[in-house]
Amino acid sequence: MSETLTIVGDIAERERLELEQLWQLPAVVPQHEQPPAPERQETYAHSLRVISKLGALAAANLLQTPEGVAARKELQEEFESSVAEMIKTDVEFRGVLEINREDTYAIKDGKVLAYDGKTPVVDMIATGVEASAKEALKDKRMCTQANRDAADLRNAHAVDAMEPGMTRIAISMDPKEAMQRDGVDFWEGFGYREGLAFIQWYTKVDADTLVTGTYSIDHTDLEAFKRVWAKAGGEIPAGLSTDQWLDCAITTQCGVEQARELVKTIRNQYYRQQHLPTERYAINDFMALNQQAINQAFNELYMPMSIAHDTGRKNATIHAFVEGMLANPTALKDGTAAKLRKIYNHD
Repeated sequence: MSETLTIVGDIAERERLELEQLWQLPAVVPQHEQPPAPERQETYAHSLRVISKLGALAAANLLQTPEGVAARKELQEEFESSVAEMIKTDVEFRGVLEINREDTYAIKDGKVLAYDGKTPVVDMIATGVEASAKEALKDKRMCTQANRDAADLRNAHAVDAMEPGMTRIAISMDPKEAMQRDGVDFWEGFGYREGLAFIQWYTKVDADTLVTGTYSIDHTDLEAFKRVWAKAGGEIPAGLSTDQWLDCAITTQCGVEQARELVKTIRNQYYRQQHLPTERYAINDFMALNQQAINQAFNELYMPMSIAHDTGRKNATIHAFVEGMLANPTALKDGTAAKLRKIYNHD
């Protein structure tokens, strides 16, 4: 593994490229071949809101307040998540790294709350469902995403309804039918990766606490996975679109440790059935080994960018970054070029 660690040694530079992608339009099929895809902006817009909020707090010297600490934590969570996804889906690392991400959420009045500790997760997802439904009216290809968002909402309601001590295990499969229909590049532009799925598990520890896990599974084959899922006690009906596989969850009474081991067993059984290596490195451990570089990238890029986004003030690194982005303004999202020019021209 030492050779792999060396390849990603300059993670700050790679994250600079990732940050550039945050501001750029996703690649789409040429316009003369099919209509341009509508942008999927919920995550992008949310990230910019957090960046702007953090910048305003930093400019007012309020980063040490509870609100400032919470905003910084939320943005760093998003940053580290994007780094993990970038590395895991890179062709060099996909065969040796796996995502085993776990989080803990508070529950209030029977509803799981988002990172802010206030907003019910079901409400956030419902907003996304409404947005994707509108997109689907403009472009029928986006019916795939609308269906997946609707399945996410049903899953969130099912998690809210669980009794303490129960676990729900679901599979978010890559959209194989849509990729075959519209092309792999189109859907990878929305964050999916061909052959990469995620087993999602939720354990309600008590009435106030939910522990969740997102474990990656690579080289997916639908019929092969169905067989493994059936052995674990689940059932995926023949002909059911992968957009709805999240509904075919396994529910069982068990705690966090048992849930974790059950999911790992399902994944390893799939790999053995497909004659794939089961010895892989968790991206969590890989990230921990590189935490210093990740923190450096966050502090040198995201923190200064949040201040620049809110106030226009920037350091030499952000000035050079913005200058590079403005070299190709036609590739920027609507309104972004004007914002970047404001930052660039600010004294």
